[in-house]
Amino acid sequence: MKNKNNPNIKHLAIPSLRIVGEYRHPSGCRVVDIFVADPYADNEPIVRRKITDTVENEFIPQIQEHIRTRGKQFKRGEDNPVSQKLYSLSPVLRKWKSHMPTAMALYPLQKPQNSKLADGTAFDGVSRDYFTHALDGVGLRSRAITMSRLMHDHFFEHQVDNINWLSLASGAAIPVFEAATALDVHRKSIHLTLADISGKALKFAVELAKNEYDLSGNIETKKMNILRLNKLKKDFGQENYDAIDILGFLEYIPEKKWRYKPGLVFPGAIDFLKTAYALLKPGGILVFGNMSDQHPHLIFTINVVQWPFIQPRSIDELIGLVEKAGINPNNLDLFRISDNVYYVGAIYKNA
Repeated sequence: MKNKNNPNIKHLAIPSLRIVGEYRHPSGCRVVDIFVADPYADNEPIVRRKITDTVENEFIPQIQEHIRTRGKQFKRGEDNPVSQKLYSLSPVLRKWKSHMPTAMALYPLQKPQNSKLADGTAFDGVSRDYFTHALDGVGLRSRAITMSRLMHDHFFEHQVDNINWLSLASGAAIPVFEAATALDVHRKSIHLTLADISGKALKFAVELAKNEYDLSGNIETKKMNILRLNKLKKDFGQENYDAIDILGFLEYIPEKKWRYKPGLVFPGAIDFLKTAYALLKPGGILVFGNMSDQHPHLIFTINVVQWPFIQPRSIDELIGLVEKAGINPNNLDLFRISDNVYYVGAIYKNA
């Protein structure tokens, strides 16, 4: 999407995605507003409105009152009666809670059309409506659609036919497989390397690649802690990848070094982004995501659904991370998606 007016680019046919506006940030970053229609939730506007109303008129006021009542004793993501109420609505939702906070928990939100949890548990009516219409699911799917379009357009613009792609903190890699499939059907050869600390997530990703995407011959996996930056550079090599994605990871780490536990300090988002960028070839693209500080149901996501470690960021904060990582913001496009759940960024490395 960087050069959307170039007639030589064969844009991926995603009718649900269109640019509705853009501006140049004072830093030099291009900020692009895009509309992404959801292929599932938009087909049932009445059900979507019902789920939204329940979240906004019941769950959010109740969690706000719980936080107010707890006062200084409240801890982000703590178990609470509002969260218990959500999971009591359905035995499938209760089963889903046991998958938190792993890559498998994202599967029914990313692929509601399959009508099952990652472990094969079939949806009931309540869970089916929730996974299809909850704003987090809509946002996860629009984030994936955005990356598919970015990767597709970039590699047609640059006429790269053999793509070496590294996915850091890949999890189950569903957005990666969606984007890779879009490239593959246009005769792009792709080699995917999935790196994640969870062997269970990588095993699940391998099964998905084989059973749902026909990509098993295109991938290799690496179980590792990607925050050990020296090992990251050693194992993957400087300027070795045409594409790198950190679509679902940057939002989990603070800006600067942080203490995981006594005696164990990990690098922050600045150093991690700097290292990831160093692995990118000149002419390559690095795609990242971060939950938006404007997410309309943020308090519900963090404290009722209970994804407590998310660090939502603003446009200015994301541009600041890129600048502090030593990357020229003129090489950054930030995409503000219409549902306001995630920002997606694309960093281009000059050839």
